[in-house]
Amino acid sequence: LNFGISHVDEKEKAEFMTRLLAMEKRGGSVETLELAVLGARRQFYEQQVTEDSHNLDVWMNYLRMEMQASANMRHVKENVDGHVLDSPEEKAWQEQVGRTREGFERAVANVPSSSGEKDTAWRRYVFLWLNYAMYEEIWVEDSEKARSVMETCLQLLRRQGIFSAKAVLHLVGLHLRQHQPSSARALLGSALGQSGYRWKILHYYVEMERALGAYDRCRRLLETAIQKYPIRPDPWILWAEIEGQLGEEARVLALYQSAIQVKELVQPERVWKAYLAHLQQAVIQSKQTLQVLID
Repeated sequence: LNFGISHVDEKEKAEFMTRLLAMEKRGGSVETLELAVLGARRQFYEQQVTEDSHNLDVWMNYLRMEMQASANMRHVKENVDGHVLDSPEEKAWQEQVGRTREGFERAVANVPSSSGEKDTAWRRYVFLWLNYAMYEEIWVEDSEKARSVMETCLQLLRRQGIFSAKAVLHLVGLHLRQHQPSSARALLGSALGQSGYRWKILHYYVEMERALGAYDRCRRLLETAIQKYPIRPDPWILWAEIEGQLGEEARVLALYQSAIQVKELVQPERVWKAYLAHLQQAVIQSKQTLQVLID
């Protein structure tokens, strides 16, 4: 039957799979039954994507099934063969990895025809690429392949005039996990320019430098952001927060006072709220210090 399935047309495959599944239910082992069920589900999804190759929901369900099959086969391989290269389990695992990769490549080949990064189709399309990269990094443990996947994704999006912060930040994360902060900085710097200093990118960049202890870089990034877009409240608030963390009280006060003087400041109440919260905390700390001195 397995030979027959690979040599008949699409209409007859469903009948063959039904017969194979029935046979395995009657006399097969748990493993062969699971494989039969997997084959039947593959046939179902193949029919669905053949009818509508741009149905990203079907592709995602199909690929989730293949990723789960990869996870199951990897678990069997690691518990049976002890990483023996020529074992049947290793060969089955490699075949499944190839099948899953092929599925992702087929799925991402269906580029949405609509325009605009806020379009739902584009968001789902980017989600496919993210899952592809995560599969390579987590299950296959191939960070280089994962990075190549995301670089290809960004190149494609750039040609379509689409910017995806999620895609950029996922690639940045890959560079950081490979201990390549310089590459991550280059990506984030380019993304800031492309996105018009989008807050999600800027915030990630500043917090990355903050985690690395590069506070002068944080200051330069936020200073540039404020020079370009002084009416945005978030850079003011974050910069003041960082200076407060470093105990630079004079800088904190100067930043808040400069921010509230910006005439067209967006959501000035947020800056005022942060300013007052800082002053309140400063008063509490002063009282505590004074109490310690008195005691």
